[in-house]
Amino acid sequence: TQPGSTYDTAVTHPTSEESSFTVQNDYALQFETESVRLQTLAGVAYSRSDGTGDVSRIAVPRYDIFQGKAAIDVGSEVFLRSTSGTSESVNLYINQNVRMFEQDRLVINAGLAKNWNDLHAENSSLVGTYPTGWDSNPDPLFVNYGAVFRVTPMVVVYYGHSESADPQNNRPNTVPYVDRSSAVQDEVGVRVKFL
Repeated sequence: TQPGSTYDTAVTHPTSEESSFTVQNDYALQFETESVRLQTLAGVAYSRSDGTGDVSRIAVPRYDIFQGKAAIDVGSEVFLRSTSGTSESVNLYINQNVRMFEQDRLVINAGLAKNWNDLHAENSSLVGTYPTGWDSNPDPLFVNYGAVFRVTPMVVVYYGHSESADPQNNRPNTVPYVDRSSAVQDEVGVRVKFL
């Protein structure tokens, strides 16, 4: 079909306000002897954010590409939804690194991280499903460790285990609500330098 020159369209009008606060402190301690080097890292972080928002729809008169601009009647604005939310998190971690033997032939690393997350969100378009909003409170504990051993100056064998997770800050779309995405990885290998 031959396309026409006139189109129906609409625009959305979002407004939002947000405030946030973050503070973080990290600490390091190092201890050395002739055969061993120890390094300890530890830290804490806190963050909080609050936000609200509204979304409206504004109808636009039929638009003819040959006639130029169409006047938009802001008075035709139709409220679609309002959102609000509060997000708060506390993160603690400690990491220990040990280097041993001549030229750091063996390196061992281990760490723990603990996260507390608290999310509360509301969406007026979901009031039928979530009349008081929804909460997400993942508080995972992560364990990470690994070792690197230099077999020869040119060959290294290594192993590592790592864990991670991220809180889901979007609206629930699963039943039951999955409030985080998480991952675990184990890696082992040989690294060879040549040429």
